[in-house]
Amino acid sequence: MEKRTLLAVILSLIVLVGWSFLFQKKPVPPKTMPSKEAPSPLMPEPMIEKKAEQPPVQAPREYPVAEDTEAIDVTVETDLYKAVFSTKGAIIKYWELKTYRDSDDMPVVLLKKPGVVSPLGIIFEGENGNLPQKFIYSANTEKLMLSERGNNKGEVIFTYDHNGMYIMKKFVFYNDDFKVDLSIETVNTPSYMLPVGTDFGVFDKEQREHKGPVMLTGSDREEFDEGLKSTRFFTENIRWIAQEDKYFTASIVPVTPVEGATVWKEGDAAEIALTLKPQKHKFIFYAGPKEYDRLKLL
Repeated sequence: MEKRTLLAVILSLIVLVGWSFLFQKKPVPPKTMPSKEAPSPLMPEPMIEKKAEQPPVQAPREYPVAEDTEAIDVTVETDLYKAVFSTKGAIIKYWELKTYRDSDDMPVVLLKKPGVVSPLGIIFEGENGNLPQKFIYSANTEKLMLSERGNNKGEVIFTYDHNGMYIMKKFVFYNDDFKVDLSIETVNTPSYMLPVGTDFGVFDKEQREHKGPVMLTGSDREEFDEGLKSTRFFTENIRWIAQEDKYFTASIVPVTPVEGATVWKEGDAAEIALTLKPQKHKFIFYAGPKEYDRLKLL
C-alpha cells in the first residue's frame, strides 16, 4: 500500500512539472534602441545640409559716366624734363627731355602726343575697358615748377570720385632725377591694366636695335615688337615693364605686388601693361635716357 501511495505522489509531481513547462508564457525580451556613437574629437560632426537661400537677382553694374567738365592740362617742369598731363583720364600727353638733343639740336621728345593706348591710362577689365579714358579728374594744381634754386620736390594728385567709384593717382617728382614715384588707389572698380603707352620712350623708330615693349621677369629679359602674333600673359615675378629704343626708355617698376603683365597688339603697335587688382599700388615710373647709374637705382 505504501509503495502505491509513493508511486502516485511521484507521478503527480511529474505531471505538474511537465504541465508548467509546456504551457507557461515565454518572457518577451525588451526592445533595444540602436546606440549612437559619440563623435570622435578628431572628426567634425556631420553637417546638416540646409537649402541655400538664393540671393536676389541684381541688375548688372553700371559704371559712372564722366562728368560734363572740360579737361585741362597740367604741366610739370624740372631742370631735366617737361611733362604735360591731361585731367581727362589722368594720362601723359607730352614728355620732353631738356638735356638731350636730336640731330637738329632740338630737345629729344619721348612722347609728342598720346597714341592708341594712352600712357598710364587705366584700362578696365571687360567691355568697359576704355571708359576710364573719358573720366575727368580733379587736380591739385595746374602747374608744378621744380628747380635747383627753388623746390626740389613736388607732387601732382589726380582724383576721380563719382557715384561710389574712386580713383586716385599721385605723382611725386624730383628736380634732379628722371624717376617719378607713382601711387594708384582704386575703390569699386574692376581689375585693370596700367600701360606704358604706345611708343612712349621710343625716340628713334628707324634704328636696327630693338624698339618696342620689353620686360624683366625674374632674371629673364623678354623683348617684343610689331611682329607679335598673339596676346601673351605673364604672372611670375614681374620686375619691370617698358617701351624702349637703343638710348631711351619709359618704364614702370612695381614696388608692391602685381597680378602680372600683358603684352598685346593694338593696330600695328605692340603694347605692354601691368595687370592689377583694385587696391592701393605703388610704382616707380621712369622716362629718360638709359643711363646705367640712374637705372640701377630703380
